[in-house]
Amino acid sequence: MRAEAAYRAVRHHWKGHSFAYEVKCGNVLLDIVIDNSIAIEVKSDMDDVVRGIADLAIARAHGYAYAVLVTSKRQAFRLDRRVFEAYGFGLAYAADRGKSLVWVIKPEGL
Repeated sequence: MRAEAAYRAVRHHWKGHSFAYEVKCGNVLLDIVIDNSIAIEVKSDMDDVVRGIADLAIARAHGYAYAVLVTSKRQAFRLDRRVFEAYGFGLAYAADRGKSLVWVIKPEGL
């Protein structure tokens, strides 16, 4: 999966909301921030997913209400879901070449 498809899926899923790209949060850059409350990290097959999960933890520590990792379908199902459930992170993948966002784990209240 290419990162462009994931960005397209996120924009399509949260249509009508305010977006900010590459937002500084602590010592990391978050890929997408929606309505100043949802931090999103986009990771393609070639990216380091562990670093993405660490970035989401930093975002939650800095006050973001929700943190979501968007990756490929193959990678989403290979990840251990217990990490996302324990910390309240969301996990999703882009489907149909970025036309839709499919939730593997949806955070409560989102």
